[in-house]
Amino acid sequence: MDSAPTDQPAEDQVTGEPPKEGDEAADAEDVSKMDENVFKQNTDIIETTAEQEFQCTNPQNKGGHIVYKCKGVDQMGAWEGERRYNEFFKLHSVLESRWPGIPIPTLPPKKAIGNKDIKFINERRFYLERFLKKMASFEFILNSLEF
Repeated sequence: MDSAPTDQPAEDQVTGEPPKEGDEAADAEDVSKMDENVFKQNTDIIETTAEQEFQCTNPQNKGGHIVYKCKGVDQMGAWEGERRYNEFFKLHSVLESRWPGIPIPTLPPKKAIGNKDIKFINERRFYLERFLKKMASFEFILNSLEF
């Protein structure tokens, strides 16, 4: 059985009822509002977080030890300084004892031989920066005396 085309609009797919007069105008208005809302949304691909404000860069050999230029922002403002791996190691130990149960990220292991190798230093720098950034996600740790 063939159905003949009609001038009647199809039924609403959600309610199953035939559309009411004026619905097209309401739909156009809804689409217009939706378009406005799309432009009002935050379109940043990467949100600014505390993690982004921490860096560990520029490893240098000073006095036979590798130091990393570290910087970040906490409740007291921006800070910057040079830190040795040993200082990260001590901080890690203090944070683990002070905040049991908090998943403190691991540090790269200590290495006595080959610790001045460029590849090793850059890998270590990456993991030290990751440590800082992960710690920054815990605001109570970031603003603690230990940190």
